[in-house]
This record gives sequence, C-alpha cells and structure tokens, in this order.
Amino acid sequence: MPILPAVLLVIALAALAWTTWRDVGEYAAFKKLTDTKDRQARYRRWVVSSFVLFVVGSLAILAILGDLGCVIHQPRPFFGAFRWARATIPLPSLGPEFLGGLVAGLVTVVVFGTLVSIRAVRRSGGPPKTVMLGDVAPLMPRNWPETAWTALLSINAGIGEELFFRLTLPVLIVLVIGHAPAAFIAAAVIFGLAHVYQGWVGVLATMVFGFVFTGLYLWVGNIWVPMALHAAIDLTSLVIRPTLTRLARRP
Repeated sequence: MPILPAVLLVIALAALAWTTWRDVGEYAAFKKLTDTKDRQARYRRWVVSSFVLFVVGSLAILAILGDLGCVIHQPRPFFGAFRWARATIPLPSLGPEFLGGLVAGLVTVVVFGTLVSIRAVRRSGGPPKTVMLGDVAPLMPRNWPETAWTALLSINAGIGEELFFRLTLPVLIVLVIGHAPAAFIAAAVIFGLAHVYQGWVGVLATMVFGFVFTGLYLWVGNIWVPMALHAAIDLTSLVIRPTLTRLARRP
C-alpha cells in the first residue's frame, strides 16, 4: 500500500469527519437564530470553512501527490473508468453549447415550476409550499443580504465539493486500493453521509446526486461540468426559488 496516499486519505477523512460532526451541532444552533446578522455570520463561517477544507485542502493534496494538473486533465488512475463510461454511453461532442443547455434547462425547469406553484398559491391565498429533500428549509434566505451569502455558499459548494468528492477523494482511494469503481462509489456514499445534518432523507437524496455527478464526470471526463451543474442546482434551490417565493408573498 502506498504510504503517502494512505496518510493523506486518513487526514482527509479525519478532517471531513470532524467537519461533519461540527456541522450537526452548528446547524441545530443555526435553526434557532432569528436575527439576520447572526444568520449571515453563520453563512459566512460556512463559506470560509468549506472553502478551506474542500478547495484549499484538495489543491494541497493534489499538489503533494504531484498531480495538480488533474484539475484540468483526466487523472491517470481514472483512464479505465473514463473509457468504460464513454464506451457505454457514446458522447460525440461536448462544447459550451452542451454545458449551457444543461444548466439553462435545469434553471428553466425549476423557475417554471416555482412560478406555477406561486400562481397556485396566489389563487388559493395559502402560504407558499415547497417540497424539500431533507431538513434544508432553515437554510433558505429570508432577505437580500442573506441571499447574497447563500449564492456564495452555492457556488462554493459546487466547486469545492466536486473538487473533493469527485476528484481528490477518489484519487486517494484508488491509489490506496487500486480499484477506480469502488473509489467512486465510496466517495459518493461519503458525500451523502457528509450531509447528515440534513437528516437521513437529505443524506439519501445527496447520495443520489453524488452518483449522478459521478456519472456525469465519468461521461464527459471533465470535472468542471459537474461543478457547474452542482452550483446551478444549489443556486436554484438556495437563491432563485427562495427569491421568487419571497416575492410572491408581497402584496
């Protein structure tokens, strides 16, 4: 077993476990906050801490492994998995049009669904109803300053979590065990467990998204595409939909 990747893997998992345990307590305290300044302070802390763990930590690990360039090119340990994915679902071409269409389609579906629900709410006169996968309602911003922080949180999650869970963590695992499929499966499962603060429904939903992002990464062979999709999903959930719903409540 390679010593350096094993040591880095233990350090990465230990840091993630500590952060996950801390998030459970912090999220429980966050749900009790009523003052917007206190909520913004907690948003700011989450943005900084997740950036340090997922972005800075990932780049540091990849630099120590001597493969920082795999952020741009395909990591050598994943060549077999990439070939299998492309052979299973052929991809003729991938350009800006594909990514733009993917993100635009997602945003359009969410916005259209939200506008339909808002119209129904206005007709019925009842409160806006939003289906949540997990205990994420307290995260929803209540005003524009909070929305600015949830936007940063969404972008940071899209970049940092994909960099960590779809690239750095699988690289470490495959270097230790020598099996890429198992590495991707383990990373997706750990990705879901890292969201235990959202409850087990949130864990399962996040785990499903983890496998979707993993499949997309293997299919296109570019980490920036799942990054963009992840950020788009979070932005629609934590920025676009809450903003439209909040505006619907106004007379």
